[in-house]
Amino acid sequence: MHASRIAGGLSAIGALTITEHGLPPHLKPIQIGGLPPGLSPEQFVEITQKAAADPAWQLWLEQRFAPQAAPYRTSDGQLVLPLAGANRHLTRRMLEAFDLYYRALDGGMVDVSPFDPLNIEYARNNLADSLALRFDLTSKLADWLEPVFASRTAAEIEAFLVANDVPITRINSFAEWKQERQAREARIITDVIGTGNLQIGIGLRVGQPVDALPPRATPVPEPTGVTPSEKPLTGLSMLDLSNVVAGPNSGCMFAELGVGVAQSVPPEPNHSVTIVVAWNGEPGGGKRSIILNMRTEERMKVLRDLAARSDFVLNNAMDQQMARLRLDPASLHALNPRAIGLQITALRGERFGPRHNHTGYDPAQQGTTGIMHRFGAPGSPAITVWRRRWITCAGILAPGPVSQRFTPARRAMTGPVTRRKPRLR
Repeated sequence: MHASRIAGGLSAIGALTITEHGLPPHLKPIQIGGLPPGLSPEQFVEITQKAAADPAWQLWLEQRFAPQAAPYRTSDGQLVLPLAGANRHLTRRMLEAFDLYYRALDGGMVDVSPFDPLNIEYARNNLADSLALRFDLTSKLADWLEPVFASRTAAEIEAFLVANDVPITRINSFAEWKQERQAREARIITDVIGTGNLQIGIGLRVGQPVDALPPRATPVPEPTGVTPSEKPLTGLSMLDLSNVVAGPNSGCMFAELGVGVAQSVPPEPNHSVTIVVAWNGEPGGGKRSIILNMRTEERMKVLRDLAARSDFVLNNAMDQQMARLRLDPASLHALNPRAIGLQITALRGERFGPRHNHTGYDPAQQGTTGIMHRFGAPGSPAITVWRRRWITCAGILAPGPVSQRFTPARRAMTGPVTRRKPRLR
Protein backbone atom coordinates (compact mmCIF):
# COMPACT_ATOMS: atom_id res chain seq x y z
CA MET A 1 0.00 0.00 0.00
CA HIS A 2 1.37 3.42 -0.88
CA ALA A 3 1.71 6.04 1.83
CA SER A 4 -0.34 8.35 -0.37
CA ARG A 5 -3.31 5.95 -0.20
CA ILE A 6 -3.54 6.51 3.54
CA ALA A 7 -2.79 10.22 3.37
CA GLY A 8 -4.97 11.20 0.46
CA GLY A 9 -8.09 12.07 2.45
CA LEU A 10 -11.53 11.24 1.14
CA SER A 11 -10.26 10.42 -2.34
CA ALA A 12 -6.73 9.32 -3.28
CA ILE A 13 -7.13 8.96 -7.03
CA GLY A 14 -4.90 11.89 -7.90
CA ALA A 15 -2.25 10.90 -5.38
CA LEU A 16 -2.22 7.31 -6.62
CA THR A 17 -1.78 8.50 -10.19
CA ILE A 18 1.19 10.60 -9.23
CA THR A 19 2.85 7.74 -7.32
CA GLU A 20 2.34 5.25 -10.13
CA HIS A 21 3.53 7.08 -13.21
CA GLY A 22 6.53 9.13 -14.25
CA LEU A 23 8.40 9.66 -10.99
CA PRO A 24 12.21 9.47 -11.07
CA PRO A 25 13.63 6.91 -8.62
CA HIS A 26 14.75 9.44 -6.00
CA LEU A 27 11.21 10.88 -5.73
CA LYS A 28 9.33 7.61 -5.30
CA PRO A 29 7.43 7.40 -1.98
CA ILE A 30 8.15 4.86 0.70
CA GLN A 31 6.04 1.72 0.81
CA ILE A 32 3.80 1.01 3.79
CA GLY A 33 3.46 -2.70 4.49
CA GLY A 34 5.67 -5.59 3.56
CA LEU A 35 9.02 -6.43 5.13
CA PRO A 36 10.86 -3.35 6.46
CA PRO A 37 14.39 -2.95 5.03
CA GLY A 38 16.96 -4.26 7.49
CA LEU A 39 14.65 -6.83 9.10
CA SER A 40 14.55 -10.55 8.36
CA PRO A 41 11.18 -12.34 7.88
CA GLU A 42 11.73 -14.34 11.06
CA GLN A 43 12.50 -11.23 13.11
CA PHE A 44 9.47 -9.44 11.68
CA VAL A 45 7.09 -12.28 12.58
CA GLU A 46 8.47 -12.57 16.10
CA ILE A 47 8.25 -8.82 16.80
CA THR A 48 4.75 -8.34 15.40
CA GLN A 49 3.42 -11.31 17.33
CA LYS A 50 4.80 -9.88 20.57
CA ALA A 51 3.38 -6.44 19.75
CA ALA A 52 -0.07 -7.89 19.07
CA ALA A 53 -0.10 -9.62 22.45
CA ASP A 54 1.58 -7.00 24.65
CA PRO A 55 0.94 -3.20 24.57
CA ALA A 56 4.44 -2.58 25.94
CA TRP A 57 5.89 -4.38 22.93
CA GLN A 58 3.55 -2.45 20.66
CA LEU A 59 4.94 0.81 22.06
CA TRP A 60 8.47 -0.53 21.63
CA LEU A 61 7.74 -1.39 18.01
CA GLU A 62 6.21 2.02 17.26
CA GLN A 63 9.35 3.67 18.59
CA ARG A 64 11.55 1.48 16.35
CA PHE A 65 9.50 2.23 13.25
CA ALA A 66 9.26 6.01 13.83
CA PRO A 67 11.77 6.98 16.54
CA GLN A 68 11.21 10.73 16.22
CA ALA A 69 7.42 10.58 16.00
CA ALA A 70 6.37 7.91 18.51
CA PRO A 71 5.29 8.04 22.18
CA TYR A 72 7.98 7.75 24.88
CA ARG A 73 7.51 7.28 28.62
CA THR A 74 9.12 9.86 30.89
CA SER A 75 10.47 9.51 34.42
CA ASP A 76 7.11 10.46 35.98
CA GLY A 77 5.27 7.74 34.04
CA GLN A 78 3.63 10.05 31.50
CA LEU A 79 3.84 9.63 27.74
CA VAL A 80 5.07 12.36 25.40
CA LEU A 81 5.01 12.52 21.61
CA PRO A 82 7.88 14.26 19.78
CA LEU A 83 7.11 15.23 16.18
CA ALA A 84 10.37 15.71 14.33
CA GLY A 85 10.66 12.77 11.94
CA ALA A 86 8.87 14.24 8.93
CA ASN A 87 11.07 17.33 8.65
CA ARG A 88 14.80 17.51 7.96
CA HIS A 89 15.48 20.61 10.09
CA LEU A 90 13.40 19.30 13.01
CA THR A 91 15.19 15.94 12.85
CA ARG A 92 18.56 17.60 13.14
CA ARG A 93 17.34 20.00 15.84
CA MET A 94 16.02 17.19 18.02
CA LEU A 95 19.11 15.01 17.66
CA GLU A 96 21.43 17.96 18.30
CA ALA A 97 19.43 18.93 21.41
CA PHE A 98 20.05 15.43 22.80
CA ASP A 99 23.70 15.32 21.60
CA LEU A 100 22.85 12.48 19.20
CA TYR A 101 23.27 14.08 15.77
CA TYR A 102 26.97 13.37 15.24
CA ARG A 103 26.57 10.01 16.92
CA ALA A 104 24.01 9.21 14.22
CA LEU A 105 26.42 10.30 11.48
CA ASP A 106 29.15 8.15 13.03
CA GLY A 107 26.62 5.30 13.17
CA GLY A 108 26.20 5.09 9.40
CA MET A 109 23.61 7.79 8.70
CA VAL A 110 23.99 10.85 6.47
CA ASP A 111 22.21 14.20 6.15
CA VAL A 112 21.93 15.15 2.46
CA SER A 113 19.10 16.45 0.30
CA PRO A 114 16.82 13.61 -0.85
CA PHE A 115 15.62 15.84 -3.70
CA ASP A 116 19.04 15.67 -5.38
CA PRO A 117 19.07 12.62 -7.71
CA LEU A 118 22.80 12.17 -7.01
CA ASN A 119 21.94 11.24 -3.40
CA ILE A 120 19.68 8.30 -4.23
CA GLU A 121 22.31 5.88 -2.90
CA TYR A 122 21.58 7.25 0.59
CA ALA A 123 17.79 6.79 0.35
CA ARG A 124 17.64 4.32 3.25
CA ASN A 125 20.17 5.90 5.60
CA ASN A 126 19.40 9.59 5.16
CA LEU A 127 18.35 11.65 8.19
CA ALA A 128 17.01 14.28 5.79
CA ASP A 129 14.22 11.81 4.95
CA SER A 130 14.02 9.85 8.18
CA LEU A 131 10.65 8.33 7.19
CA ALA A 132 12.64 6.17 4.76
CA LEU A 133 15.40 4.99 7.14
CA ARG A 134 16.14 1.26 7.35
CA PHE A 135 14.71 -0.57 10.36
CA ASP A 136 18.15 -1.25 11.84
CA LEU A 137 18.88 2.51 11.82
CA THR A 138 15.49 3.57 13.21
CA SER A 139 15.96 0.95 15.93
CA LYS A 140 19.34 2.43 16.75
CA LEU A 141 17.84 5.92 17.10
CA ALA A 142 15.05 4.57 19.32
CA ASP A 143 17.56 2.74 21.52
CA TRP A 144 19.37 6.06 22.04
CA LEU A 145 16.26 8.19 22.54
CA GLU A 146 14.34 5.94 24.94
CA PRO A 147 16.66 6.41 27.95
CA VAL A 148 16.88 10.16 27.30
CA PHE A 149 13.11 10.56 27.60
CA ALA A 150 13.04 8.24 30.62
CA SER A 151 15.57 10.44 32.45
CA ARG A 152 13.33 13.51 32.77
CA THR A 153 9.72 14.33 33.62
CA ALA A 154 7.20 15.06 30.88
CA ALA A 155 7.16 18.75 31.81
CA GLU A 156 10.96 18.95 31.67
CA ILE A 157 11.17 17.17 28.31
CA GLU A 158 8.42 19.32 26.84
CA ALA A 159 10.00 22.58 28.03
CA PHE A 160 13.44 21.51 26.78
CA LEU A 161 12.33 20.54 23.27
CA VAL A 162 10.03 23.56 22.89
CA ALA A 163 12.98 25.77 23.82
CA ASN A 164 14.87 24.08 20.99
CA ASP A 165 11.98 24.66 18.53
CA VAL A 166 11.07 20.98 18.32
CA PRO A 167 7.34 20.13 18.37
CA ILE A 168 6.22 17.84 21.20
CA THR A 169 3.03 17.19 23.11
CA ARG A 170 2.04 15.35 26.23
CA ILE A 171 -0.39 12.52 25.57
CA ASN A 172 -3.58 13.18 27.53
CA SER A 173 -6.88 11.48 27.99
CA PHE A 174 -9.90 13.50 26.88
CA ALA A 175 -10.78 14.16 30.53
CA GLU A 176 -7.27 15.48 31.20
CA TRP A 177 -7.36 17.71 28.14
CA LYS A 178 -10.66 19.30 29.20
CA GLN A 179 -8.95 20.48 32.37
CA GLU A 180 -5.62 21.45 30.80
CA ARG A 181 -4.54 24.96 31.72
CA GLN A 182 -3.04 25.79 28.30
CA ALA A 183 -6.22 24.78 26.46
CA ARG A 184 -8.39 26.83 28.80
CA GLU A 185 -6.18 29.93 28.66
CA ALA A 186 -6.28 29.84 24.85
CA ARG A 187 -10.04 29.19 25.06
CA ILE A 188 -9.80 26.06 22.99
CA ILE A 189 -11.86 24.59 25.83
CA THR A 190 -14.46 26.90 27.35
CA ASP A 191 -17.41 26.75 29.70
CA VAL A 192 -20.86 27.17 28.24
CA ILE A 193 -22.08 29.95 30.49
CA GLY A 194 -25.37 29.15 32.12
CA THR A 195 -24.81 25.38 32.10
CA GLY A 196 -22.36 22.95 33.61
CA ASN A 197 -21.11 21.92 30.18
CA LEU A 198 -17.85 22.45 28.34
CA GLN A 199 -17.36 23.34 24.71
CA ILE A 200 -14.57 23.23 22.17
CA GLY A 201 -14.16 26.65 20.60
CA ILE A 202 -15.69 30.07 21.19
CA GLY A 203 -17.63 30.27 24.43
CA LEU A 204 -21.38 30.72 24.35
CA ARG A 205 -23.76 32.16 26.87
CA VAL A 206 -26.92 30.14 27.23
CA GLY A 207 -29.97 32.21 28.08
CA GLN A 208 -33.48 30.92 28.28
CA PRO A 209 -33.94 27.39 26.88
CA VAL A 210 -36.46 27.04 24.05
CA ASP A 211 -38.55 24.07 23.04
CA ALA A 212 -38.45 24.84 19.31
CA LEU A 213 -37.06 27.33 16.83
CA PRO A 214 -39.33 30.27 15.94
CA PRO A 215 -41.22 29.96 12.65
CA ARG A 216 -39.50 31.13 9.48
CA ALA A 217 -40.35 34.75 8.66
CA THR A 218 -39.88 34.40 4.89
CA PRO A 219 -40.89 31.57 2.58
CA VAL A 220 -38.33 29.04 1.41
CA PRO A 221 -37.11 30.08 -2.08
CA GLU A 222 -38.35 27.93 -4.91
CA PRO A 223 -35.72 26.10 -6.96
CA THR A 224 -35.04 27.84 -10.27
CA GLY A 225 -33.84 24.76 -12.12
CA VAL A 226 -30.94 26.82 -13.49
CA THR A 227 -27.41 25.57 -12.92
CA PRO A 228 -25.16 28.35 -11.55
CA SER A 229 -22.77 29.55 -14.24
CA GLU A 230 -19.98 30.25 -11.74
CA LYS A 231 -18.55 28.69 -8.65
CA PRO A 232 -19.00 30.93 -5.59
CA LEU A 233 -15.42 32.24 -5.49
CA THR A 234 -14.75 32.41 -9.24
CA GLY A 235 -12.57 35.36 -10.19
CA LEU A 236 -10.63 35.49 -6.93
CA SER A 237 -6.99 34.47 -6.54
CA MET A 238 -4.87 32.89 -3.82
CA LEU A 239 -1.18 32.53 -3.04
CA ASP A 240 -0.79 29.18 -1.24
CA LEU A 241 2.37 28.95 0.91
CA SER A 242 1.22 25.93 2.92
CA ASN A 243 2.75 22.45 3.07
CA VAL A 244 2.23 18.89 4.40
CA VAL A 245 -1.52 18.00 4.40
CA ALA A 246 -3.95 20.34 6.20
CA GLY A 247 -2.85 23.54 4.44
CA PRO A 248 -2.70 22.10 0.90
CA ASN A 249 -6.12 20.46 1.43
CA SER A 250 -7.54 23.86 2.35
CA GLY A 251 -6.00 25.44 -0.74
CA CYS A 252 -7.43 22.62 -2.87
CA MET A 253 -10.92 23.31 -1.52
CA PHE A 254 -10.56 26.98 -2.43
CA ALA A 255 -9.64 25.87 -5.97
CA GLU A 256 -12.76 23.68 -6.06
CA LEU A 257 -14.80 26.75 -5.09
CA GLY A 258 -13.43 28.65 -8.08
CA VAL A 259 -10.37 30.44 -6.70
CA GLY A 260 -7.30 30.59 -8.93
CA VAL A 261 -4.66 29.10 -6.60
CA ALA A 262 -0.92 29.52 -7.14
CA GLN A 263 1.13 27.27 -4.85
CA SER A 264 4.73 28.23 -4.07
CA VAL A 265 7.17 25.48 -3.07
CA PRO A 266 10.94 25.57 -2.41
CA PRO A 267 13.36 23.69 -4.69
CA GLU A 268 14.54 21.49 -1.80
CA PRO A 269 11.75 21.18 0.80
CA ASN A 270 12.50 20.20 4.38
CA HIS A 271 9.75 17.60 4.55
CA SER A 272 10.01 13.99 3.47
CA VAL A 273 9.87 13.11 -0.22
CA THR A 274 6.79 10.97 0.51
CA ILE A 275 4.97 13.96 2.01
CA VAL A 276 5.99 16.49 -0.62
CA VAL A 277 5.45 14.30 -3.69
CA ALA A 278 2.92 11.58 -2.84
CA TRP A 279 0.78 13.03 -0.06
CA ASN A 280 0.34 16.27 -1.99
CA GLY A 281 -0.78 14.58 -5.19
CA GLU A 282 -4.45 15.11 -4.46
CA PRO A 283 -4.27 18.43 -2.50
CA GLY A 284 -2.29 19.85 -5.43
CA GLY A 285 -5.25 19.33 -7.76
CA GLY A 286 -6.59 22.44 -9.48
CA LYS A 287 -3.56 24.57 -8.58
CA ARG A 288 -0.79 26.15 -10.54
CA SER A 289 2.65 25.93 -8.97
CA ILE A 290 5.92 27.80 -8.91
CA ILE A 291 9.25 26.75 -7.40
CA LEU A 292 10.94 29.64 -5.59
CA ASN A 293 14.22 29.75 -3.67
CA MET A 294 13.44 32.21 -0.90
CA ARG A 295 17.10 32.67 -0.05
CA THR A 296 17.53 35.25 -2.82
CA GLU A 297 16.08 38.75 -2.84
CA GLU A 298 15.08 38.35 -6.49
CA ARG A 299 12.84 35.37 -5.66
CA MET A 300 11.47 37.14 -2.60
CA LYS A 301 10.36 39.96 -4.89
CA VAL A 302 8.52 37.40 -7.08
CA LEU A 303 6.74 36.07 -3.99
CA ARG A 304 5.74 39.53 -2.83
CA ASP A 305 4.51 40.42 -6.33
CA LEU A 306 2.26 37.35 -6.24
CA ALA A 307 0.99 38.34 -2.77
CA ALA A 308 0.31 41.89 -3.99
CA ARG A 309 -2.02 40.53 -6.70
CA SER A 310 -3.79 37.89 -4.58
CA ASP A 311 -7.10 38.11 -2.75
CA PHE A 312 -6.00 35.45 -0.23
CA VAL A 313 -2.64 34.40 1.17
CA LEU A 314 -2.76 30.96 2.80
CA ASN A 315 -0.04 29.57 5.06
CA ASN A 316 0.52 27.14 7.92
CA ALA A 317 3.79 28.70 9.07
CA MET A 318 4.67 30.23 12.40
CA ASP A 319 4.52 33.99 12.94
CA GLN A 320 8.29 34.43 12.79
CA GLN A 321 8.47 32.56 9.48
CA MET A 322 5.89 34.84 7.89
CA ALA A 323 7.74 37.86 9.28
CA ARG A 324 10.94 36.66 7.56
CA LEU A 325 8.99 36.49 4.29
CA ARG A 326 7.62 39.99 5.04
CA LEU A 327 4.11 38.58 4.76
CA ASP A 328 3.09 38.82 8.43
CA PRO A 329 -0.31 40.54 8.97
CA ALA A 330 1.08 44.09 9.17
CA SER A 331 3.41 43.66 6.18
CA LEU A 332 0.72 41.96 4.08
CA HIS A 333 -1.75 44.75 4.86
CA ALA A 334 0.81 47.37 3.79
CA LEU A 335 1.57 45.44 0.59
CA ASN A 336 -2.03 44.53 -0.31
CA PRO A 337 -4.74 46.05 1.91
CA ARG A 338 -7.53 44.02 0.26
CA ALA A 339 -5.85 40.62 0.83
CA ILE A 340 -7.21 38.21 3.42
CA GLY A 341 -4.51 36.29 5.26
CA LEU A 342 -5.41 32.72 6.29
CA GLN A 343 -3.15 30.95 8.78
CA ILE A 344 -3.63 27.33 9.83
CA THR A 345 -2.00 26.42 13.16
CA ALA A 346 -2.06 23.41 15.45
CA LEU A 347 -2.42 24.71 18.98
CA ARG A 348 -4.06 28.13 18.88
CA GLY A 349 -7.40 29.08 20.34
CA GLU A 350 -9.67 32.09 20.53
CA ARG A 351 -7.15 33.89 22.74
CA PHE A 352 -3.37 34.12 22.96
CA GLY A 353 -2.28 31.09 25.01
CA PRO A 354 0.94 29.49 26.28
CA ARG A 355 1.29 27.39 23.10
CA HIS A 356 0.23 30.10 20.68
CA ASN A 357 3.38 29.92 18.56
CA HIS A 358 4.34 26.28 19.12
CA THR A 359 4.95 24.17 16.04
CA GLY A 360 2.63 21.18 15.66
CA TYR A 361 1.45 18.49 13.27
CA ASP A 362 -1.86 16.64 13.29
CA PRO A 363 -0.63 13.84 15.65
CA ALA A 364 -0.13 16.59 18.26
CA GLN A 365 -3.89 17.13 18.21
CA GLN A 366 -4.48 13.42 18.64
CA GLY A 367 -2.05 13.24 21.52
CA THR A 368 -3.20 16.25 23.47
CA THR A 369 -6.98 15.74 23.03
CA GLY A 370 -7.21 12.06 23.99
CA ILE A 371 -7.75 10.57 20.53
CA MET A 372 -4.61 8.42 20.79
CA HIS A 373 -5.94 6.84 23.99
CA ARG A 374 -9.21 6.07 22.23
CA PHE A 375 -7.54 4.12 19.44
CA GLY A 376 -4.57 2.57 21.25
CA ALA A 377 -4.33 -0.22 23.79
CA PRO A 378 -3.93 0.70 27.49
CA GLY A 379 -0.35 1.86 27.95
CA SER A 380 0.21 2.14 24.20
CA PRO A 381 -1.77 5.05 22.70
CA ALA A 382 -1.77 5.01 18.92
CA ILE A 383 -1.97 7.51 16.08
CA THR A 384 -4.89 6.63 13.85
CA VAL A 385 -4.90 6.99 10.08
CA TRP A 386 -8.45 8.32 10.34
CA ARG A 387 -6.80 11.61 11.22
CA ARG A 388 -6.54 12.20 7.45
CA ARG A 389 -10.30 12.57 7.29
CA TRP A 390 -10.00 15.00 10.18
CA ILE A 391 -7.31 17.00 8.38
CA THR A 392 -9.38 17.11 5.22
CA CYS A 393 -12.37 18.37 7.22
CA ALA A 394 -10.13 20.89 9.01
CA GLY A 395 -9.37 22.42 5.63
CA ILE A 396 -13.07 23.26 5.27
CA LEU A 397 -12.81 25.66 8.20
CA ALA A 398 -11.03 28.20 6.01
CA PRO A 399 -12.93 28.11 2.69
CA GLY A 400 -16.35 27.49 4.25
CA PRO A 401 -16.79 30.79 6.10
CA VAL A 402 -15.01 32.70 3.35
CA SER A 403 -17.35 31.40 0.64
CA GLN A 404 -20.38 32.25 2.76
CA ARG A 405 -19.33 35.63 4.11
CA PHE A 406 -16.71 37.12 1.82
CA THR A 407 -18.30 36.62 -1.58
CA PRO A 408 -21.74 38.23 -0.99
CA ALA A 409 -20.14 41.18 0.80
CA ARG A 410 -17.54 41.74 -1.90
CA ARG A 411 -19.99 41.42 -4.77
CA ALA A 412 -22.51 43.66 -3.04
CA MET A 413 -19.86 46.37 -2.84
CA THR A 414 -18.12 45.93 -6.17
CA GLY A 415 -20.58 44.15 -8.44
CA PRO A 416 -19.47 41.17 -10.54
CA VAL A 417 -15.88 40.11 -9.92
CA THR A 418 -13.58 40.29 -12.93
CA ARG A 419 -12.32 36.80 -13.73
CA ARG A 420 -8.57 36.53 -13.40
CA LYS A 421 -5.94 33.90 -12.79
CA PRO A 422 -2.80 34.36 -10.67
CA ARG A 423 0.10 35.07 -12.96
CA LEU A 424 3.33 33.21 -12.21
CA ARG A 425 5.91 35.71 -13.40
